[in-house]
Amino acid sequence: MDGRQNDEEYRDSKQGKKALALAHELTATGWKDYDFTKASGADMDWPDLDDDEIGTLTPWLCVSVNDPEDWVDLNAIEDSDERKFATCARILGIPESCATDEDTARAVIEAIEEADDFDEAAAEQGFRSTDLFTLEDHVRAVEMHWDEVSASDEAPVDYQPMMDDLMKRQQQLFDAGVATAEASGEMEPIHGIAMEDWAAANAKIVQGVSMDDLLKVLAVEKPQWDEANAEWNARMARDFTITRKYADIFNNPDVGKFAGVGPKKATEGEPLTFEEYMRIQVHMEQGVAQGVAAQAILKEHGKTLSEWTTIQSYWSQQLVRDVAKYAAEGDRLRKRFQKDYAGAGMADDIEF
Repeated sequence: MDGRQNDEEYRDSKQGKKALALAHELTATGWKDYDFTKASGADMDWPDLDDDEIGTLTPWLCVSVNDPEDWVDLNAIEDSDERKFATCARILGIPESCATDEDTARAVIEAIEEADDFDEAAAEQGFRSTDLFTLEDHVRAVEMHWDEVSASDEAPVDYQPMMDDLMKRQQQLFDAGVATAEASGEMEPIHGIAMEDWAAANAKIVQGVSMDDLLKVLAVEKPQWDEANAEWNARMARDFTITRKYADIFNNPDVGKFAGVGPKKATEGEPLTFEEYMRIQVHMEQGVAQGVAAQAILKEHGKTLSEWTTIQSYWSQQLVRDVAKYAAEGDRLRKRFQKDYAGAGMADDIEF
């Protein structure tokens, strides 16, 4: 196991499942209150781990300052240096001088190693040090990053397993989020209106079903509907698990009490270009990681939470249907927009 989400053995392990649940919770809150240096399971002496220890320890997560989806469980990495450098790369990032391509990065590192003053040469190329990491640590972390990239590039790219893995990982996070929401009472019905009925009801309103008919189906009065609607919106704002379930039902509302109620949903065209979808998606990821409210980010793009759930649902289906068409382009756009929306000085503001 290597402690990363794309390691299937790790994801299926007991520790991996606990880490996925923790990552889901932290992603929802923006990781802002998680200090990995003081987290349960942390050991800043970076000891080697024995084989029999891995899988039994508390997940110790470290997330990239530039990508809230790029986290690693340090207590699932056996080698001391690998654990330390994996952390360093995520905390300090990849210097601009080494971020473009592998050949350039290795040429920069070689020049630093041949310089009379290693630290001075490294600093000139954008490498940094902190209380936790030396300049050499940062250089080795970048070197390890490109070793991993090179190893992954040796095999031909097959996008279908990548998408299958992504969908499986998202489902695991979603299932963990549902369990958390149910345990906290966030999924409890309000005035007898379950989340599924509330989502379907809102979709039926858009389709033209009258409020009187909606209230009859739900067997509630208008004041009860108003209270339930307001509270479910508040819960959805707090938990993206509810947002996803809402989107799934909103786009296929002929379920439960509302099966067969109102006209069938017409087939619609592309609600937003793929490029604009990726722009907002990456902005949301970066913003939430920095503690910015999702609604505030959507407002910048002129979208409501309801509109965004519809857009997400549409493009999720397109990505599954045509992996080859969108995977490479999606990766290119993600890298582009991560640079656009990376928080200035995020790494500099981290206190250890």
